[in-house]
Amino acid sequence: MHMILMLVIAAGGYDAFPHLSFGVGARELAMGGAGTASCNSAAACFWNPAALARLGTGSVTAFLNPSPLGSQLRTDGDGDGFIAWGMPLSGDVSIGAAADRLSLGGIACRQTETWSCDTAAYYETMGTLCTGVRLFGPLNVGGGLVFYSRALGDKSADTPVSDFGLGVALGLECELPSHYRIGVSARSGTQGLANGDRLAPRVAVGFSGEPMPRLLVSVDVSQRMWRAYIAGFGAEYWLVPVSFRDGVSIAARAGVKDIPFGQFTPPTAVTAGLGFGFKSAQFRVGLDYAIVHQWSFGGMHHLLSLTVGY
Repeated sequence: MHMILMLVIAAGGYDAFPHLSFGVGARELAMGGAGTASCNSAAACFWNPAALARLGTGSVTAFLNPSPLGSQLRTDGDGDGFIAWGMPLSGDVSIGAAADRLSLGGIACRQTETWSCDTAAYYETMGTLCTGVRLFGPLNVGGGLVFYSRALGDKSADTPVSDFGLGVALGLECELPSHYRIGVSARSGTQGLANGDRLAPRVAVGFSGEPMPRLLVSVDVSQRMWRAYIAGFGAEYWLVPVSFRDGVSIAARAGVKDIPFGQFTPPTAVTAGLGFGFKSAQFRVGLDYAIVHQWSFGGMHHLLSLTVGY
């Protein structure tokens, strides 16, 4: 059923696989997916490796999206999980690693398939190894390798890998006066993999800043191979900053995701979320929730992230 719906939507001008560029991190997605210049955790392995250079301590981020195609299209076996780790090696160099595993169940087998089954599953695994370096002053750079595999087969049998890819991720970040920041990230593609894959070439430019105390605004413009430019923007307001109540913090977030500038785009979505944090002298913990509502495809996404700094 998933495959039939996605092919129909692709014929109508939408991206057939919108989950492949959906993004990670409940905080960033609650702000419209504008994470290129605003990411402040190990999720920078996905958004912009240059941001790893700003990590002051070790960071582990875990993210769960139980309905990658949205609540209206969910079937058993669907899920997308992401985990990332980042660590400063010195005052100027940080390293990071991330893994992302996506699965889609409930894909009806066609008679032309080589296996005999009623329902197949689709799997993707993406791994990243990267580093961020503070070059001089406000300028940070980053880069790394991205490993990618995908498979389609009978849910009840071992599924062989049908494709493998290797790409390069690059990032640049410049911190401006008055708490403003510009970020640029790029990811190369792999010859032989379809344009719908996560490893398709992608370029993003982001801007974030604090126009007033406790308020952060962020904007991204990105483009993926054979797809139109899309924009996302959002804001984060700290209802309870850490310094106000014994290490406890509460943030409210909202935004708009995937505003199109042409054909073959994912559907535009409204986003919102909350963040809860606690910080002590030894560690910090953050729990983030986001809801993403796509009007024309998939319905609701309910997202969770847990970030631990040490």
